Amino acid sequence: MFIDRKFKITALLIIATFLLSSCNSAQYTLRPYSFSEDPAIGFKQATGMCEPRAELEGQRAKQVEQSRVTGYDCESLTNGTASCAPNTGGSGGLYGGAAQAINESNAYTNTRDLVFKSCMAEAGWGFESVCVKNCQ
Repeated sequence: MFIDRKFKITALLIIATFLLSSCNSAQYTLRPYSFSEDPAIGFKQATGMCEPRAELEGQRAKQVEQSRVTGYDCESLTNGTASCAPNTGGSGGLYGGAAQAINESNAYTNTRDLVFKSCMAEAGWGFESVCVKNCQ
């Protein structure tokens, strides 16, 4: 298979730029903290209560995204009318399937994270972002 020289150089430059730009990036982690000195619910207990709730809501969000109507498939009938049904399969093809998978993943992750943090806040716990690598 023939790949032209311009394509190879462009791909190499894109990869090099990405690698160089991510070398000195700071890395962060979330550190939990209590809203009070003596929280009513301990961290482990709150986590044990909130993780299943967040997972369930994340799965529900993913299912909603999977069933989202993206258009309609129609066919003409002989009497001049059309019969249509909702299309929930994305736009089709490689890119449509990849976009659908990304949307489902984002819906799951974003919902799970928000529900977890909200549940933990109800239990008296919050999270702060702390730099752990390449901090300035």
